[in-house]
Amino acid sequence: MRRSLLLAGLLAWTAAVHANPAWDSLWRTPDQRAEQRLRQGKPAEAARLFRDPRRKAYAELQAGNFAQAAQDFAAFGDSDSQYNRGNALARAGRLQEAVQAYDTALARDPANRDARHNRDLVAQAMQKQPPKPQQGAGKDGQSG
Repeated sequence: MRRSLLLAGLLAWTAAVHANPAWDSLWRTPDQRAEQRLRQGKPAEAARLFRDPRRKAYAELQAGNFAQAAQDFAAFGDSDSQYNRGNALARAGRLQEAVQAYDTALARDPANRDARHNRDLVAQAMQKQPPKPQQGAGKDGQSG
């Protein structure tokens, strides 16, 4: 009888904890709660909760906040962070900066095949882009 009461109490307590987010904050750190949100497919919520700056940057990247992710990853000089910074910049359409971030990643770890691959893809994309019009050029390409 005591075991069943103990089990029932434990189950009731567990249900209360999951039903009330305030309880969750008593038992989990912000990073643990953020990690859970990330696993649940809620990266924007995770980014707001993370205290770890690298994990926050990754969550921003997953949430599609590319400019913020690139800015956050810029604080770290390691190869993986620069690779992720390059990914964020590329997704934001800032291709030249993305190539530079991939180059930084490769300078720190020449064996980083993902950085090499993505750098090559972005460089190819840059070559396929039409040239940007010069400022001040008129319809006929001449300055007015």
